[in-house]
Amino acid sequence: LRTYESHHTNLSVIVINNDPYISEVLKEGGYDPQEISSILLGLHKEPVFNYLLSSDLDVDRMDYLLRDAHHTGVSYGAIDIHRIVSTLTIKDGCPVIPWKGIHAVENFYLARLHMYRTVYYHKAVVAYEIMVRLIFDRLTTEIEELRRYRDLRFLEKLISEGKIYLWDDEWLHSQMLNALELRYVSPYLKELINMLLRREGLKVLIDRTTMEFNPLRKDDALVRELEGVVVKLQNLGIPRESIVLFRDNVPIVNEEEAVNVVDEEGNIVPIFEIESSVIKYIPRHYNLRRLYIHPRYLEKAKALVKR
Repeated sequence: LRTYESHHTNLSVIVINNDPYISEVLKEGGYDPQEISSILLGLHKEPVFNYLLSSDLDVDRMDYLLRDAHHTGVSYGAIDIHRIVSTLTIKDGCPVIPWKGIHAVENFYLARLHMYRTVYYHKAVVAYEIMVRLIFDRLTTEIEELRRYRDLRFLEKLISEGKIYLWDDEWLHSQMLNALELRYVSPYLKELINMLLRREGLKVLIDRTTMEFNPLRKDDALVRELEGVVVKLQNLGIPRESIVLFRDNVPIVNEEEAVNVVDEEGNIVPIFEIESSVIKYIPRHYNLRRLYIHPRYLEKAKALVKR
């Protein structure tokens, strides 16, 4: 989606409204695709609907934490979803958690933090995601018949024709295998594809990831430090395309969308303002700064970093 400068929510809205099969099924079930789209975008006239799908404690997050914890075999994403759902209530038109449910919500926030650190942004996971992005970018640049996949209008056409489901992992896998047989495809792209197929990922040279109360700044000093290392690595003869500077900001507690709790006096208070809650004291942002490098140059690069 970075290729199209779009967000998965925007693409979901296009699918819901324009895919002939999905739109038809929704209408047959008595659901208005436009209304569902407004909920996804957080624009529904009923604020509670927006909260349930676009907030710190939305159903999407509760679903993927449990699902991903199960399929990855880790326990960090375990949350008491039944406790959260059974205690969630409406007060003064606002979804709130009563005092007795605060511990389940705290565990939800902590589970999210640990899943981001140990699963979603694990150094190996990010390495392969970077490689897939680089491969897709090269495939749709070097192979003429695939260039149309860089145009969001073409994807909208696939959606309106009911063919978007064909654009999946198997499609990408087949395009990678096909690229390996094409003479005009660059050696760099072929090497990336072979590395991915052999599970030989990029390696982390430097990791400056931190937990902070403030988001990652554009002029972040640690990022500038890594940019300086990139220049030195290039001067050492390491190709720029073999070096990837990865940076990202992951909000852990979004104060604008945080869970509201009914305290012991009956007041509605954001959870991060409650003195006795651990959420008041945990960092708000997981700021990632990593320098990835092709494994061929890892030892050479390490020698430079040590100096």
